[in-house]
Amino acid sequence: MKIFHVNKYYYLKGGAESVYFNDAALLREHGHQIIPFSMQSDKNFASPYQEYFIKNSDFYGKSLNPFRKIKAAFHLLYSSEAKKKARDLILKTKPELVHFHNIYHQMSPSFLPILKKEFNLPVVMTAHDYKLVCPNYSCLSQGQICKKCFKGDYTQIIKNRCHKGSLLSSTLLAAEMTLHKKWQIYENNIDVIIAPSRFMKKTLRQGGIKNEIKVLPNFIDLEQFSWDGRPRLGDGLLYVGRLSEEKGLFTLLEALKKLPEKIPLKIVGTGELLENLLQYISKNGLQKQVSLLGYKQGEELRDLIRNSRLVVVPSISYENCPLSLLEAMALGKPVLASRIGGIPELIENDSNLQRGALFEPGDALDLAQKIALYYGDEPLLVEWGQKARAYVEIYHSPGKYYQGLMKIYALAKEISQHNVNQNLK
Repeated sequence: MKIFHVNKYYYLKGGAESVYFNDAALLREHGHQIIPFSMQSDKNFASPYQEYFIKNSDFYGKSLNPFRKIKAAFHLLYSSEAKKKARDLILKTKPELVHFHNIYHQMSPSFLPILKKEFNLPVVMTAHDYKLVCPNYSCLSQGQICKKCFKGDYTQIIKNRCHKGSLLSSTLLAAEMTLHKKWQIYENNIDVIIAPSRFMKKTLRQGGIKNEIKVLPNFIDLEQFSWDGRPRLGDGLLYVGRLSEEKGLFTLLEALKKLPEKIPLKIVGTGELLENLLQYISKNGLQKQVSLLGYKQGEELRDLIRNSRLVVVPSISYENCPLSLLEAMALGKPVLASRIGGIPELIENDSNLQRGALFEPGDALDLAQKIALYYGDEPLLVEWGQKARAYVEIYHSPGKYYQGLMKIYALAKEISQHNVNQNLK
């Protein structure tokens, strides 16, 4: 099958991109042809189709002059370039199905209508965040969970300046959401939405999304995660992910201060909170306890996970199906994580298969108590680690994911053909 595979970044920027490239590799292994469509960037991997990639557009770039910001703002609402280049690439390659991931803002969904009106293509979308129901994509406002926009009043994002505290960018996102909802651009042009967690599906339904939604959790390429059958206990705590507000890093640092013993913490990742974290660490005398390691990947990252004792996921916003959590479990590493979003589905959906522990999001005392309770319990950590690896092998394997994805593609084709037949009547 030829698959038109879309994501705004064509390099490993975050979790959505990891899933995008993992999907592409898995599909190629099974004989499918992948036709990528993305944005231009010096960071991109090479692609035979890169001449069709659209120009990089970033409204939030600090170096942009006012004219370029205005141009980028219109691009966010509607990109004629994305529409034209998508049409050209489809005409050249003649795909049988479209699967898109993260296209918001920089790419815009302007090319979606031609997929149906001009080419009658089945369309699948993987929802990596909550953008379909929240202009700010995270259901987070002023550090608190927020669902005020679920009823369609997108002025809430302006009133609360939800996006980076900026009135201008919050207003732009409200305008974007209002226009796209008015045009029903996602509702009318997607056959099936993939939700990587049951929580994601429930939340999209609460926000009024009526498209067909199928739950398909992310997968892990287990061949990259060597395993000898017994977890390595390791030492210290480890965080892996973006350095951003919704990840709850200050909850983690506050918890460290409350511990009776000085347990080391390694933080892996980059992001806009770096300077704030450095200031907090210095102000609170945590320099000898906390190490900021920057971005890591591949075997270097896997070794950091293996050599830690506990991986911590302290998010304060609705996580979906975090790869950082799955990667930890694939290496037999227990996880302490916030009881929020889709995380509980991965940690303790069955008391007999508990693979870590949950704490209340944003509650540093609860997290500190959980660390103190479990950190020294080596037999329990070994048991949790073994169960974690077994769980990933059963429920997050490439084979299981591929079977589920093929069923979703078949359903998308069925729905698309049904709609074509209805339009012909």
